Amino acid sequence: MSNTKKWWRPTSLPIRLSILFLISILFLEIILFSLLYRNILNDRVTEEIERLMARGNSYSNVLEDHFDRSTLVHISQIESETDTKVAILNNNHQIVITSTSFDSQMRNAIFSSSLPSREQSSILVSDWRNQPNLITISPVNGTLSPTGFVYMFLPTKKIVDIEFNLQKRFFFMTIFALTLTMCMAIFLSRFVASPINRLNIATKKLLNGNAVSLTEEKRRDEIGDLARTIQQMSTDLEKLKMERTNFFTDLAHELRTPVTYICGYSEILKNEKLKDETRAQAVRVIHNEGLHLTKLISDVFELARMDTTSFKLQRKNVSLEAVYDEAVRIGETIAESYNYMFESKLTGDKSINLLVDADRLLQVFRIIFTNACVHSEGEALSFRMDVLNHGVTFEISDDGKGIPLDEQQKIFERLYRVEKSRSRETGGSGLGLAIAKQIILHHEGMIEVSDNTPKGTTFTVCLKIMKN
Repeated sequence: MSNTKKWWRPTSLPIRLSILFLISILFLEIILFSLLYRNILNDRVTEEIERLMARGNSYSNVLEDHFDRSTLVHISQIESETDTKVAILNNNHQIVITSTSFDSQMRNAIFSSSLPSREQSSILVSDWRNQPNLITISPVNGTLSPTGFVYMFLPTKKIVDIEFNLQKRFFFMTIFALTLTMCMAIFLSRFVASPINRLNIATKKLLNGNAVSLTEEKRRDEIGDLARTIQQMSTDLEKLKMERTNFFTDLAHELRTPVTYICGYSEILKNEKLKDETRAQAVRVIHNEGLHLTKLISDVFELARMDTTSFKLQRKNVSLEAVYDEAVRIGETIAESYNYMFESKLTGDKSINLLVDADRLLQVFRIIFTNACVHSEGEALSFRMDVLNHGVTFEISDDGKGIPLDEQQKIFERLYRVEKSRSRETGGSGLGLAIAKQIILHHEGMIEVSDNTPKGTTFTVCLKIMKN
């Protein structure tokens, strides 16, 4: 009921469009009325006058040769059966004969007028709006001398009827335009205003954090496009809410675990009779968990910064060779600390400069190198850089156990671990790859993971060659 009231408001879209439509129709109708109405009437009046004069001239031509009683009666009888009337006058301007139903108004029109011309036919009365008849005069000129006049009368009621019929048609056209406008208003209300109102309500639900489901997304027009966009926003919002809930749940778990260790071993340290060996172990655990907690908080803070628009990369023109050499040095150091073999390879023009934040890019390599050594359970690690025409590709591969296919896209999610039972043993915050992905995305690049043949995993980072 509320939606119905809304679209009847003067400011509602259907009403405004309908009024605009009605004004356009009425404006067009006024133009047509002004042009067609007047032209049709004037043409019809001219046509009737010419027809009336031609009829009078025809009788005049007959009477010039036969101005006798029988001819006069014959003409009178002919006109008595038509919508026109005739009066034939002699040379002295006296009525000789008339057709039937010849009234006094016609007689007065004849005698109140001045003496007509004997040279040519003329129009005596053409004012069809104010006079009861149109009147033409045709002189009858005999072979020796003028004989008389033929007065032809056409009642103007016929033209008035034509005018009335035209007005009636334009009136019906106006009624039709109003009806069409109402139908258009109802149509717009049902197919435009109502869907827009529903989309407005859905948008308000989204603002309140609620999910929506729209039937308008099936439409193949602009409203359908808008509905699909809102529906996608709703879906993304629900996904974001779920990710946020999972993130805070996992974060709470990650924070609770080291805090539990710290609190537990702190209670142990309160025991004054504690052996030195046990005390040293408790201090070591507290220290390690404190470092883990510090690393976790630092990663969460850094990831939060990357999610904001204020986060900026410190891009500089850096030699690809310098990036490659530093990445190799980092990889060798990490591989050596975990007893991994390390090899590297470079193809392409290494003299090209790359517009990147070198520290952030090396941070990505450090994260991937560390994850490979800690989690892959392999023996070898490799780094490869390929310089192509429009970009550069970095590949970091291991020969470990690999990552299941259904887990490969999830590893870039925050706090996600492939093996959750190993989180305490292997350490790490579970945020490293999420940070790496954000860094690459800020470089307008791409990062992906794939399986090696026959075993292991390869991380691929692709960047465009952008010049300053």
